[in-house]
Amino acid sequence: MFYQYTILEVNGENVLYLYVDPHFEFSKDFTGDDRKRSIYDRVINYIRNQGIPFEGRKIYLVINGIVVGQLQIKKDMEIASSNEEPLYQTVEFFTNSYPHENIEILNVEEAQEVPVHAGKLIDLERSSGVMERVWLEDYVLGVVTSDMPFGYHKEAMKARAVLARTYAKREIEQGRPLKEIDTLQIYRDADSARELWKDDYEQLSTRVLEVVHDTLGEVLTYHDTLVLPFTHLANQGKTENAKDILFEKIPYLVSVPSPEKDEDRPPAVPVFYSFERISDILNQPIDRSSPLQVIKYTEGGRILQIQLGKFRYRGDYLAKRLGFFSNSFTFEKQETGILFTVHLEDEGLGMSLRGANQMAKNGANYLQILAHYFPGTEVKNAEKK
Repeated sequence: MFYQYTILEVNGENVLYLYVDPHFEFSKDFTGDDRKRSIYDRVINYIRNQGIPFEGRKIYLVINGIVVGQLQIKKDMEIASSNEEPLYQTVEFFTNSYPHENIEILNVEEAQEVPVHAGKLIDLERSSGVMERVWLEDYVLGVVTSDMPFGYHKEAMKARAVLARTYAKREIEQGRPLKEIDTLQIYRDADSARELWKDDYEQLSTRVLEVVHDTLGEVLTYHDTLVLPFTHLANQGKTENAKDILFEKIPYLVSVPSPEKDEDRPPAVPVFYSFERISDILNQPIDRSSPLQVIKYTEGGRILQIQLGKFRYRGDYLAKRLGFFSNSFTFEKQETGILFTVHLEDEGLGMSLRGANQMAKNGANYLQILAHYFPGTEVKNAEKK
């Protein structure tokens, strides 16, 4: 990623110097056969997203103080007059036209001292155990790209970006290492995201770039404290109370209606256990005559307490013992065992991704979505606090 820029006057014209971090995976673009388009896309996106006030035609690419390439911008004045079209239309790549003046060496660590728009550099523990330094906003981009399906409304994506940034900052503030696969969210770099979304990746990543830029620096707070930004895929029309899931009352994690559509819910999974097998798992005799009934549901419609055989279980505990994805399940006794129907709806706390998407389709913006799913909270710009 470009991590800093400088505009200097060279021979009477303004030149834009883009500092390139060679450690990022896309540095291979400079040697690839299709480098012209790759560099074009990255340069133009960076200029747009950073709002760089550059009116010149020439761009130099700098790695560790060495200019490794020059881009010549051509402007189409008719297109440039339209607010709907980008100012820069084509880029040509030159390999034999480098300037000879000395360029200041500005490495990634020093860039933290410079007022850039990429946020701060953070330490990220990859699943391999390797520690990697990434920009905070690139981390947010990687979480949203991982979590939000292609085609979701931008306002829903913006809400997810705020929550991703909130979680990262909360973990850092509390001295916990941020991990690639963390408690509440998963980060994917460009390679793994491209593998996940395949042909949709380029279009999705462009949309997410805009989403991250539009919410730059924003976090969700409750009385000036960063919230626990829980999300889940879907629910049965209501979210859950923290007291039913986390065993503590959290004022902004309460049950609220969620505009879920049945056709948007993940498919239920049938799971059959013979009486013999379930008896072994629960270490008590279970047969067709054994009691089986729900004692209490959570406000979100999941099983809070259930009677099975001679014991009462917490719904989440029984789900874990039986290997279910969640405690959102139904059951039916059969001749030789019990048929469970398990819904893939995880814990149901905080913002429903599908519900947020539906709210956005209904006209809500990301601030309204967050206010609905996290009552009493406020979106603030952490960089301005």
